[in-house]
Amino acid sequence: MIGEAGRGIPTIIEMANYTRLTCSVGSSAMLRQALVQCLAYTRQRKAFGKHLAEHPLMQAVLTDLALETEAAVQLSFHLAHCYDAEDDLSLAWKRIMTPASKFWICKRAVELTGEMMEVFGGNGYVETGIMARIFKEAPVNTIWEGSGNVMCLDVLRAISHDHESIELLFHSFAETASQEPVLQNELQSLFRLFSQSNSHDLQFTARALVSRLVILAQAVLLKQHAPDFVSDAFIQTRYREFHGQVVGMIDPKTVDVEKLLERALASE
Repeated sequence: MIGEAGRGIPTIIEMANYTRLTCSVGSSAMLRQALVQCLAYTRQRKAFGKHLAEHPLMQAVLTDLALETEAAVQLSFHLAHCYDAEDDLSLAWKRIMTPASKFWICKRAVELTGEMMEVFGGNGYVETGIMARIFKEAPVNTIWEGSGNVMCLDVLRAISHDHESIELLFHSFAETASQEPVLQNELQSLFRLFSQSNSHDLQFTARALVSRLVILAQAVLLKQHAPDFVSDAFIQTRYREFHGQVVGMIDPKTVDVEKLLERALASE
């Protein structure tokens, strides 16, 4: 027998939480591997007289990918750290951010590994190559241990059953968010929506709300643990510019492209 008699469901749920964590960590690892491959390839491949990495449009794409990857890794590792702790805040992170992170990071991994495969052109699509293998592997984590909709509903369920957890989580964001007006406004907006919306509206907009929650958590963690040029660039691109339709829609005047790309390569 695994676990106590009569507590089979709680035991299985706890197991599923660990597996969902591994989905987030695994998708973050795929993003990191694919990014390293892109950075190395674009520094060797030449087109139109210079390396791909020297072309401004490619720099925009790579910078956006580097920011997304670092944010995913930061969130996954912080969440993993919470699994080694038993304090109330760590438990709130585990209950709410485990399904939220699995939803967002695993979804984004499918899109972004496809984008990174495209960097290689036709060679990236060849199934014997690493990029095609990463891209083919990415969707499994969106499905395994609960699809995207299931994850979003689990976030809502966790908040409705234990509203103190979301209060504790948002309170932990507050000090860092207060340093950035855009983060403070987002924190207040999300708290109102999670607190006041009716069940139908919450379910209808769950994907948007959970996505916003994860991006806020990533911004806070980067603000706490990453260099300013990284956290500032993430906040600038995720909140102060048009973002989300395609990769690479950033303004080079607002981020330090060279430092971001050098950081991404140096940490391989």
